[in-house]
Amino acid sequence: MSRQATFTVGAIGATALLGVFALLMAWWWWPGLTGAGDDTRVALVIGGDVRVVRGSLERRLREEGLRSVWLGEPESWCDLDRFASRLPSSVDVVVLSAPETTDCDFDLGGLDSGRRIVVLTSSIVSAATPDGEIAQALHDRGVRTVDADRLLARSGEPADCLWWDDCPPAGSVIVVDEDGLNPVGGERVARALVAAVVE
Repeated sequence: MSRQATFTVGAIGATALLGVFALLMAWWWWPGLTGAGDDTRVALVIGGDVRVVRGSLERRLREEGLRSVWLGEPESWCDLDRFASRLPSSVDVVVLSAPETTDCDFDLGGLDSGRRIVVLTSSIVSAATPDGEIAQALHDRGVRTVDADRLLARSGEPADCLWWDDCPPAGSVIVVDEDGLNPVGGERVARALVAAVVE
């Protein structure tokens, strides 16, 4: 076989291999690019400073092949019942965070009817940690709690870089500043919430 024929066969083989690789990558990434199917699987009810996680959270959920819907921002745990009527029937996970708890007759207001609930709590940013009757009600329902504090630091204090951070030479980043949770911290919280949703 001549050198030119060998080159042509090699080029065809390389092109075919590249085409197969492109098809495999498209198949692998398709759920994340499209949100996988038409059903909305995750509802987001997040208020206070934590609402800055919205963009990162929605992107990370898409990467997992999950469509999400933003229902709104509760002012407190007593405000959750008004969101139940907005839930699409296809939702099977609800992610909740409210900036404060208050004394009230706590009720998830139908948000938990046959659905998994993931609750974000923090003493650093405004994601109230339920206590008393609210904590007991969540425990009784088997609610998954995500403590954001393990990924954050107090306002202005540096936090050790994680593998996805754009890490400066100092090896640490600010995740909460004078305005509250910043985009770096928001990305951390979003990743923690998505891990709880897909577990």
